[in-house]
Amino acid sequence: MEEGQQVRERQDLIHLPTDDTMMAEIRIHEASLRKAKVEMPVRITVDAIPGAVFKGRVSRIAFLPDSQSAWMNPDLKVYSTQIKIDDNASSLRPGMGCRVEIIVAEYRDALYIPVQCVVRVESQTVVYLPGPQGTQIRPVRTGLDNNRVIHILEGLEEGEQVVLSPPLAPSTVESMDAEVVREPSPTDNNASDAPDAPAKRDATQGGRRGQPVGEAQ
Repeated sequence: MEEGQQVRERQDLIHLPTDDTMMAEIRIHEASLRKAKVEMPVRITVDAIPGAVFKGRVSRIAFLPDSQSAWMNPDLKVYSTQIKIDDNASSLRPGMGCRVEIIVAEYRDALYIPVQCVVRVESQTVVYLPGPQGTQIRPVRTGLDNNRVIHILEGLEEGEQVVLSPPLAPSTVESMDAEVVREPSPTDNNASDAPDAPAKRDATQGGRRGQPVGEAQ
């Protein structure tokens, strides 16, 4: 506004943010867009307020990808998403950095393993198990993952050991019908020397558990 400038009735002159209408703005990658829905619960942590956790919900997901991100990287498709903060936001200020976790699903009891243990061989999802006669391959059925651990629905039992660095080359598998495969050659990824990790069963919320190590509980 400048002195002497004319204004019209109901013209917006200034926007004053208030703490009761605070929102968080995030961008969701196209690969994860199918998991997010409006009204899903959300946990929000703010960099400037350590230890504080705010609850909210997804209020709006853009229909078109973010144009600024697409201009900087044409191969990157992200969608602007608004998060309504339901808790008292009087301690927040516009422009603060935050981290948002959208709760896609919650499980009271879930069996999970590190996500790098699961690979696809001949259109099947499998894991490798160490055995006395060599590495064994076993098909599994998986659920959601959080880029750290993955939910195992069928194929494993609590406490079973899985290979953390499974062989990725199809040539390391003799046959999907056989349970035991040959020992990896020196040119393969040495799965027999890789550390093993047990499958664990524990309560998770939104897939926030860290990577399991040690004995199963």
